[in-house]
Amino acid sequence: MAPSTPSPCLPARGEIQTAVRVYLELAYGPAVPAAAAERTPPAGFEPAVWLMSDLVERTPAGVPLPLVRSFALRLGNRHYPHMKLRLALLPEGRGYVFDVDTHDALLAARPDTPDAPQLVEFKRQNAALAAAIGAAWEDLGLPTTKSQLRAAIARLRQAAPAPTP
Repeated sequence: MAPSTPSPCLPARGEIQTAVRVYLELAYGPAVPAAAAERTPPAGFEPAVWLMSDLVERTPAGVPLPLVRSFALRLGNRHYPHMKLRLALLPEGRGYVFDVDTHDALLAARPDTPDAPQLVEFKRQNAALAAAIGAAWEDLGLPTTKSQLRAAIARLRQAAPAPTP
């Protein structure tokens, strides 16, 4: 008999709604384009059902819910339609954290080309927006990659023996 895979603890409906709302507010302001609005969860949605819908990208694709390592919602921003709100599975399946995937890491221009300075500025703007979204999520108590890393570092520091004089 094959070992069963436990279902990970998904974020609650309210957490997902808050994460999406904050993302859209910071990415677009009051004028959210229809393409982004159409990808948001409907009122009263069931997280497991919605996250497994065609609106949400999954990694790996085509696997049942307990095997999904991340979910991505391509919401974009004012300047770039490919930025994503991501839910990433914590190690050992302890739940998911919210993250922003700027989805621009593979974009490159040789430094001696006319496009290079514009691309550097574009990536800087995406990174600043991702940081602002993450900080807003943390302020609201949503679990983020950064907050989980901080918590892990704090646990390691508490577990470390005190230095001897």
